[in-house]
Amino acid sequence: MPRPTSHEACMKGYLAGAQAATLYASELQKGAQEAIAAEAQSASSEVEEAQAAAEAAAQAARKAAADAQAAIDAAAKKKAARAAAQAAAKAASTDTKDSEDDELAAAREAARAAYAAEQARRKAAAGGSNEL
Repeated sequence: MPRPTSHEACMKGYLAGAQAATLYASELQKGAQEAIAAEAQSASSEVEEAQAAAEAAAQAARKAAADAQAAIDAAAKKKAARAAAQAAAKAASTDTKDSEDDELAAAREAARAAYAAEQARRKAAAGGSNEL
């Protein structure tokens, strides 16, 4: 074969092979990108579901904390009222001779009960920490 004819055939074959390889590579890249996009879509939906579940759990925890605080406040009020009633009953039932000392003791007892109730309220408001 003469040289120019074989050279032209070689060049056409080389270019056709290069084009086929480029087309094959671009199709592989396109398929990989589609797979990554689909995986990212499913991952984002899973993340959204996890965030929704976390928000629901946080909301339930806030409701439980509010209910617990209400129960603590009610118990503290009952305890303070009971202590005040006991102090009043002690003050009413004592003799006149010891009434001043008893009134002072009853006032101290009521103050202690009120202080304990306030401490319990603050501790519950701080989330159980020891800080005031």
